[in-house]
Amino acid sequence: DVLRENLDKISHYPTTNGLFELRQTIAHWLEKRFFLNHLNPNTQVLPVMGTREAIFSIVQAVINHETESVSQTATLNQSPTPIVVMPNPFYQIYEGAAILAQATPYFIPCTSDNSF
Repeated sequence: DVLRENLDKISHYPTTNGLFELRQTIAHWLEKRFFLNHLNPNTQVLPVMGTREAIFSIVQAVINHETESVSQTATLNQSPTPIVVMPNPFYQIYEGAAILAQATPYFIPCTSDNSF
């Protein structure tokens, strides 16, 4: 009965930020799981379809192409573009997200030799 009563909510694509009820449920779960005081489901929760989507989206959002930031990065990496630091070996989306954000991947070797 409940499913039938709510078919209109699941018969089309959801909004980008998902249903409020879903965000609220996620916020409550995170609060309990990580002993958090309060999460605002409207501003602090964004449901995604998986880690690839989330990692790609966050990289696109945080890369800063402002001149001052890029010139500081160039000093560190001899590159005129921002850098994204990532472990090596790495999850393939790290490199792809960096490149598509017009940033330079910067790999940190993670081996038993350096106790990683």
